[in-house]
Amino acid sequence: MDIGFLITFFSYLTLVNIVIIVLTVILGKLVGHGVSSLHKSLYGVSDKELKSAYLDYHVRYKLFTVFFSIAPLITLLIIKSHS
Repeated sequence: MDIGFLITFFSYLTLVNIVIIVLTVILGKLVGHGVSSLHKSLYGVSDKELKSAYLDYHVRYKLFTVFFSIAPLITLLIIKSHS
């Protein structure tokens, strides 16, 4: 595997993850009430617990995106620029 392939892979991975983050935020704002009422009725949680779970999801997804796609991409770009 050459470094060019890995840079391309992590670039697309980063792009897909950022699009997913943006779409979940937009959809959360547009249809959030309907989805939250469905989740509250399905899982029997309060509104406060549900908002906490949504926030936890977004924070974890962003952290995983940074650690597993953006950081390796930056590292590979640095390695490529020094070789």
